[in-house]
Amino acid sequence: MKRRLLYMLLFTAAIALILGLTMTAKAVPPAGSCPASANGGGHEWQRRSSTEASCTTPGETLWICRNCKTRYKETTPAMGHTWSAWYTMREPTCTTSGEEVRQCTYYNCDQGHPLETRTIPPLGHSWSEWRTTREATCTVSGQKERNCSRCGKVETQSIPAAHFWGKWQVDTEGTCMTKERLTRKCRVCGAFDYWEKDYGDHDWDEGTVTKQPTAYEAGVMTYTCNIEPTHTKTERIPPTGGSEGFALGLEISVADGRKYYNANETVTFDCRITNLTDAPVWIERLKAVDPEYDVTTLSAPFGDSLLQPYESRSTTIKYITTQSDWYSNRAILTFEARGYDPKTFSEYDDYIWSDRHQYVLSFNNRSDLNLIVELTETSVPANGEFYTEGEVIAYHADITNRYSYSLHNVEVKFRPNAKSDDEYIADIIDLLDTYETRGYSGFEHTVEKADCERGYYIGYVRAQSKEETDGFYASVFSVCGDPPAKGLKIEAFEANFIEDNVIIRCEVTNLTSGEVMLESGWYYTAGLRQVSKADPNDGKFLAPGDKCVYFTNYRIDPEDPDIRYPIPLTFYAKGVMKDTFETVYSPAYRMELAEKRVEVFNEITISVSEASTPANGKWYTEGEKILYEITVANISDYAVNDIAVLEMPMYGKQEYIIKQDTLAAGGKLTYTAEHTVTNEDVQTGSFSDNANVYWYSPISANNGADAERVYSPCGK
Repeated sequence: MKRRLLYMLLFTAAIALILGLTMTAKAVPPAGSCPASANGGGHEWQRRSSTEASCTTPGETLWICRNCKTRYKETTPAMGHTWSAWYTMREPTCTTSGEEVRQCTYYNCDQGHPLETRTIPPLGHSWSEWRTTREATCTVSGQKERNCSRCGKVETQSIPAAHFWGKWQVDTEGTCMTKERLTRKCRVCGAFDYWEKDYGDHDWDEGTVTKQPTAYEAGVMTYTCNIEPTHTKTERIPPTGGSEGFALGLEISVADGRKYYNANETVTFDCRITNLTDAPVWIERLKAVDPEYDVTTLSAPFGDSLLQPYESRSTTIKYITTQSDWYSNRAILTFEARGYDPKTFSEYDDYIWSDRHQYVLSFNNRSDLNLIVELTETSVPANGEFYTEGEVIAYHADITNRYSYSLHNVEVKFRPNAKSDDEYIADIIDLLDTYETRGYSGFEHTVEKADCERGYYIGYVRAQSKEETDGFYASVFSVCGDPPAKGLKIEAFEANFIEDNVIIRCEVTNLTSGEVMLESGWYYTAGLRQVSKADPNDGKFLAPGDKCVYFTNYRIDPEDPDIRYPIPLTFYAKGVMKDTFETVYSPAYRMELAEKRVEVFNEITISVSEASTPANGKWYTEGEKILYEITVANISDYAVNDIAVLEMPMYGKQEYIIKQDTLAAGGKLTYTAEHTVTNEDVQTGSFSDNANVYWYSPISANNGADAERVYSPCGK
């Protein structure tokens, strides 16, 4: 076959040679002007010799004028190889390569019509789908195979053995001496699997004072584990010199230069510390904390921190305001300095503190809030209650310029999730005239599994112009979940309106047949207002059919020019099944706050009184018991429903001490609480007990609230 292919290529080359000789061009040089011509005519050229161009060698033609003998040499460039089509010499297979060849067919090839070869890569196997030839069991592996449709090769793979495990169940609770043990069972063969997790918590006793504090010296509280007495821990008892148990010897002052702030703005504080003691003090730290969010925000180095007696020194601290500050309309920062005498300081001795200087940043000047963003949800969940995985949430945004001048280069940004920082620019408005509104309906989000597990998705649109340093935004809260996991019901009712706060009563009901641990309760307000977690019952277990009641506040800023009624609020709740650890959700519950509210008449009153007397007749000492009598009375002429009394002592756990469905007209409820005086009460100088009562009014269809606190003197 190879010989036949070569003959064919040579025959092709011969044909090309004949055609090339036939088609050789006979071009004549330009006539020009011949000096030997009698009448000034052109050259009369005669070709004397000629060499044809080949594939790699240029051609040459010599011309001589018959009259003046002028020579003219013409060069023709090399032609380059003229290749034939590729001819297959050896076909490729699945694993071996093939070969193909081509030949130069130019008739004047000076290299003897060379051949060129190239390799054809292997084709690779053409595998079929895997076929199971032996099923795997819990303990024995299986097998699967596939074959190549070209060469018939067969390939096999093992299918690993695998149990079909159920969920982990707690077998043995962990302690500080034993690890927690969990088991799970195979649903097919019944085999068990065991897992030992970490050790559990200690069971600490109430503690023993092993070193009494003094005015300027810290004490030590030692705790012993009830499970293993060799396990102990210690805590520092602050000195008793300050109003809060600290040895005060430093003075701190804080100042800034502004009255109102926006979100994401840097505030610079001028902090001044003075040493009020008669000894040098090494300033160990200066910090500011935001107690509302329990976040240590700042810690400023103080350079050469040794302050001589009565010496003062200043430094600056910077705080970046957050969106939460802006939502809350204020940020409460507490500044504090701590130091020690380097000559006397040891592990628990002689910390010297400043007083805690509290500073409030205000955010309620919103007169400049004139680039308005309004975002609405235009889609509806398929089940009418919450979105499920794969559904699309659609939004419409309106951007309005309420300034008295036009805005330029207004960027409209969409954030896929308000809890992330990723944004993309959806549009740039070159010019937005005064009072002009632009609408956008292209914002969408496809619900993901993570949204369903979280229980919600927050759409977010922000606008920012060239003239404004801060962008303004709006967000929409959409409840997401898994339809089979629907098992809670949440309802919310406007209870009362006190000053600028609306008290809202939330009811969460367990609709499942098992016990549910509440994980969170949220409410969300649309537009420029706030998102807040309201879950004082976080971790509470609800039996089937049980209802949990809690109250939350929504603050309205009367100076906010953007307040538009009615104000929409969205509520939802989330929990976990105690036995199966499966997540359950409530559908969304939406309500609107009207502009006009009626303050509920106080049908219920509460009183807290001290029902005991100190042994010395003046104040209670450490170890004595204080008794309190809490009385709730219905002073209306009709029955009141859903009475709940919450006791909130100065120290200790807040808990509902009374719950009753109905209290008749003129009816009373009484509860006796007690408290054992601690060393901390003695150092503080008093102990207080506070009780709140909430109820549902059948007349106004709203909730009421009342509270009372009593203080008891404590001392040595």
